[in-house]
Amino acid sequence: MCLENLCLPSDLFSRLCIHFLTKVEILVESLVKVSSDGTPSQMDQSIAYSHALLRTISVVLDKKREKDHVDIPKYIERFVPRLYFLFFNNALGFQEGRPDLGETILVTDIAEIISTVVGCLDRERQESWINTAFEAYFRGKPGLIAFSHTSVPDTNVFSPIETSQTIGENLMPLFTSAVVALRSETSIPHHSLRKLLNQLALAAFTCENPRKKIALTGAVASILNKHAEECPEFIEADMEKFWSDNVKDSTLPVMKRNEALMIWSAVCQALVARNHPKAFPMVKKILGLFDDATISQHAARCFGQIPNLEGSTISKKNHAIIRLLYVQKLLNTIGPEIKANYTPAIASAKSDAYLTAVSTLTPSIPKGTYTQTIDAFIPLLLRGLELQDLALRANVIDSFVTIVTKNEKGANEVIATHLGTLIGAMLKNIRTEEGMPLTVRLKVCALRFLTGVAGMMNQEDIQPFKSRVLRELQVVLDDRSKAVRHEAVAAR
Repeated sequence: MCLENLCLPSDLFSRLCIHFLTKVEILVESLVKVSSDGTPSQMDQSIAYSHALLRTISVVLDKKREKDHVDIPKYIERFVPRLYFLFFNNALGFQEGRPDLGETILVTDIAEIISTVVGCLDRERQESWINTAFEAYFRGKPGLIAFSHTSVPDTNVFSPIETSQTIGENLMPLFTSAVVALRSETSIPHHSLRKLLNQLALAAFTCENPRKKIALTGAVASILNKHAEECPEFIEADMEKFWSDNVKDSTLPVMKRNEALMIWSAVCQALVARNHPKAFPMVKKILGLFDDATISQHAARCFGQIPNLEGSTISKKNHAIIRLLYVQKLLNTIGPEIKANYTPAIASAKSDAYLTAVSTLTPSIPKGTYTQTIDAFIPLLLRGLELQDLALRANVIDSFVTIVTKNEKGANEVIATHLGTLIGAMLKNIRTEEGMPLTVRLKVCALRFLTGVAGMMNQEDIQPFKSRVLRELQVVLDDRSKAVRHEAVAAR
């Protein structure tokens, strides 16, 4: 923490980068000996130390970016190529005997650093850099971006985007981290954006490497978010064919359909964020899968995650196009359809899918319109209080916590109508019984609801439940978790 604050000035940060990267290079060199005649724990220690060093650089870079420091772009010239060299020289087999660093967390650390530096470049320097990155990854010239005291030689075996190639595929995040950081006005160095998107989407769908799959999916979403107007054929024709061939086709293995659906939902997310007119028909297709018991739950989770940009490549940091009230527009379009199609039939795959979808969706609802939006989903949320998935159940309870803590107009009516049901459900979710383990988050959310509802409702409304609630809270005061005990004291 001290270094992260002390090394913000340009000269001190430069020293930090030089010393820390040199130390990482020494640690990586030592892995040759450790992996052959040392113990696995020794290698893990070297990786963990390297991770800590790189993570510190990444955190300081983020703070410098927040403060608009002008010295960040210069690190694209020598520092970033050294980061690439660290991995390319190892992954392409030019130094035998080393473990594959591409399988370690260091790839994620370096990808974050590259993304921050590239994101701080102006349009001209971004275009110059991304041209060399495309030459390296598409034409087997890694030496253009990976060099230190020497450079990585050109090789025709390095073409990780090709579906038939496995060499260097763990290094795909180092390419896509630069792609997703580009500004919307930066040109993509490819003769056809439509062909590029199809190539990346196909590679993401067919590859077996999870790191490569996630990286390419994020790149497709980022490019489409910034350049949707340049490739309408990809959205209207190619993605429709992708849906028919890989998602809707029930003869395919469930795993492959789920993987295709993840790519489809990432594309939906990219378009929804910019309020693209084709986004909402594409999202509605996911709702159509709720009748298919084999993938309904996965489809529901994908649907619920669409408005949640946290952890995705669609972010302001990556210069993504994110329109105001995009979530509200999605909910206004999709909400009535969810309410109309939901049927509370017991043991229905479709009904359960709607419960999962709404439970996953609720954390993304804008706080300013929470009560009005949630009101339409109340029947689903009440049933969601009995979901077997404890994380989803906690999401549902958290939705009610937001209602009682924000105390918006109309909130009293929403809660008062179902007060007995809600209090009974919350008490069930704070009491751990044999054979029914509960998570700390679930208990905390339930207790926060009880605290909030006591301050929100009139005394005559909550008086019938007071003695029962206090009796149950007395038991929770002895819970193992300090966080749970703390919330129980507040609720009492």
